[in-house]
Amino acid sequence: MQTTRLTGGYDCDIIVVGFLNDHKSARLAQIAKEHGVKRVIASQNNPRLDPKDVSALREKGIEIFNSFNVQSSVLRALIESPLILRMLTDTEAGLYEATLLNSRYSGRELHTLPFVNKITISRIFRNRKPIDPHGDTVLEYGDHILFTGDRQAAEEVRENLQGRK
Repeated sequence: MQTTRLTGGYDCDIIVVGFLNDHKSARLAQIAKEHGVKRVIASQNNPRLDPKDVSALREKGIEIFNSFNVQSSVLRALIESPLILRMLTDTEAGLYEATLLNSRYSGRELHTLPFVNKITISRIFRNRKPIDPHGDTVLEYGDHILFTGDRQAAEEVRENLQGRK
């Protein structure tokens, strides 16, 4: 763990920790959080793991994933929507997220966005609650927008929504 700090291993915005040993993953995730990593994601796969341990990690701001649940979710999505596999493996298109930080688009209906024809908006999260988007859905500052599209369009949309353009 000392080597990670000395080599600048915590000098990042996001770190994913996925050891086979859940205790080792939890320990390194906590250390990363203590070293100021903004987003820490750790695997916890043992089905007999104490839920209190997982809750304690979440309370520290550590996101948890379980490989079995991830695989099951992808399989379910693949069965329900066969194009999901293509989207997940396609290097040109993908699923993206942007947070509305540009007040220019706050208060506007989705169908009025100049770039809306380049993407497909799948879901909007407002105050951590999901909203099914429609053309007349009005965006609010801070909305988290999930969308699909090609990489170039996604970057343009992110720049617009986040106010970098």
